[in-house]
Amino acid sequence: MNKFISKLFLFILPFILAFFSMELLLRKIPNDYRYKSEYLSSNSDNISKLFLGSSHSYFGINPDFISGNAFNASHISQSIDIDYEIIKKYDNWDDLKFIIIPIDYFTLFSRLSNGVEYWRIKNYNLYYNMNLSNKLSDNFELPNSSLKSNLQRISSYYIKGNSSLTCSKFGFGTNYTDTLDLVKT
Repeated sequence: MNKFISKLFLFILPFILAFFSMELLLRKIPNDYRYKSEYLSSNSDNISKLFLGSSHSYFGINPDFISGNAFNASHISQSIDIDYEIIKKYDNWDDLKFIIIPIDYFTLFSRLSNGVEYWRIKNYNLYYNMNLSNKLSDNFELPNSSLKSNLQRISSYYIKGNSSLTCSKFGFGTNYTDTLDLVKT
């Protein structure tokens, strides 16, 4: 029996090592969530205008064109409950004068945790160090995308040297693609 267990362990060990190696590689890839979390950690005391909300803010409000120290802390599908968690997390808002949150018909009633973009919860757990979900998979990169997608991300960053950041230095979304096809949109 001990021989069986040791052989089973030796068989499983490469899969475990591959999983944790890929997970580590994926987490080291710079992304908007990590960037914004780190920016807020070191600059929250200097921000006078903070923009929160979903993609409407992310792609619609560019702090480069706003006077004062403005920062766009919004993300795609970010719901108002997560906006509140971000405000609570960074408690050093010495210069904060305005918090701008666009409100529309779905803002008050939708939650990221209940929507089709639920997979984004892991980004807040991993990069903002929030505990928005107790699901084990929401604390890892690897199970939230296909193996093919994860391998493409690793290849794109580590081999091709492509950046995966899609926001400006003040948090404005820069990867918006305008399409005139309503079905594709």
